[in-house]
Amino acid sequence: MKWVIILFLNLIFGLLANGQSKVSFEISGGPAKNWIQTSNALSSLNSKIEAASPIQFNFSLNSLFRTSSRWQVVAETEFAKTPFNVIVYSQTSTGLTTATSVKKVNLTNLRLGTRYELNKDRVSYYVQPAIGFVISSNRNKTDSDSTSDRISIVQSINPVGFIAKAEAGVKVFAGEKNYVLLGIRHQFGLSRLDNRTFKLNTGMPFDRISITSSASYSSLFLSLGFTATKPRKKTINRADNERKSIRSGLLDINGTYGFLQGGLRLREIGFQFPSIAHLGFTNLSIGHKVNNFYGELGFGIVNINSIYQIDHDGHEAFILHREPSTIRYIPATLKYSIPISRRTKSRVGFSATANYIFSGDYYSGGGGSETGSRTINGVTYSFTGDYQVESGLQPRKTFFNAGIYAERDVLNVGFINFKLSTNFGSDVHRRIRANYNIAGVQYSVTSESRLNGFFAEFGFRMPFSVVSKRQKKVQKLISEF
Repeated sequence: MKWVIILFLNLIFGLLANGQSKVSFEISGGPAKNWIQTSNALSSLNSKIEAASPIQFNFSLNSLFRTSSRWQVVAETEFAKTPFNVIVYSQTSTGLTTATSVKKVNLTNLRLGTRYELNKDRVSYYVQPAIGFVISSNRNKTDSDSTSDRISIVQSINPVGFIAKAEAGVKVFAGEKNYVLLGIRHQFGLSRLDNRTFKLNTGMPFDRISITSSASYSSLFLSLGFTATKPRKKTINRADNERKSIRSGLLDINGTYGFLQGGLRLREIGFQFPSIAHLGFTNLSIGHKVNNFYGELGFGIVNINSIYQIDHDGHEAFILHREPSTIRYIPATLKYSIPISRRTKSRVGFSATANYIFSGDYYSGGGGSETGSRTINGVTYSFTGDYQVESGLQPRKTFFNAGIYAERDVLNVGFINFKLSTNFGSDVHRRIRANYNIAGVQYSVTSESRLNGFFAEFGFRMPFSVVSKRQKKVQKLISEF
């Protein structure tokens, strides 16, 4: 049903505008900060509980129908996540330990709005209000997760809620049909959707915290836009060729650029279970190009699940436990590339990166225990177990990356970049020791997590010359040629 709604909203403008050539489509994504409602941070003599809402990544598809030179009607479909994380600080005989309990709910935002544009040469500024509704993946469900020392319940309050959104940004044109958007947006949630209650089994009534989401968030985003307008027929002359040549030349000249990159680990060396989703990263960098050489400096975030796995009686991953953590670092990169096509500005190259870790929760401790049973093929296995996250780890602050990449120009505003690489040189940033008794069989495991492994990466590089005053002046002169 959800996909039927999505296809309807994004294709209805195509049907309405059939033969009118006034339709545009946009692909958008960016980091988002969710705003959750929570009870005050709670604490007792030996423990403290806090709510946390780390940065997430939203992705959206938009369809636009132009009604005048400055106004458009917009249908928006956005995919988002709301985290309900809880951080528990515990005072033990060995010192202060920290543990994070992670829960997420997927959201689909469906909005209808208008866009007003103020055109300035090849750059426009716009505002875009919208209203709509949000659908929670947790609709009409209760997810209970309890152990011997804590109780967690995620409960649906309303399966669907109402939302309003405000957005503003800058639009940079690339030829007659395509463009890039850079903007900010804020969504106001008008209905309570989901609630998480987290309680420590200490016997104290105040060791409890409640977190409620209404789908409110603030976001930065980058969009690629494609207009269905058919280019008017005209005779290609010397001025047209020269205009294209200068636009292409401006795209690849030496100078400063911005680079947004993300990736997933394809395989973790030495780990038995597929781990493509266990480590992902995002980098935002500023770089400078000199001929075939590039240098970059930026900010990066790694989200990783530290995992231990126990196989029992021929069943793989009978016990599979994930402990999430976040690491923040500064990447410094050197690249060298070789052009392989002048027409598409395609290049292949090599990159080497040194990363310095300046923040992370790899040093925190924590732990827990669980008791339960599983029935597989009619056989019931009872189990009890506990785990402990080693505290006080002091890993080396550096790790490295090397890889090969290919890139080509897109929309005359930047380059898409695909890279295969490997991380190496990472110390153990988290160590977990676990002991389980499964149907009378005793197991002891130690799991160590590093940042090493093979990666698939995707990025977008935009030279600042694309939006510089110098480029605007040159394009204006060419348009008057």
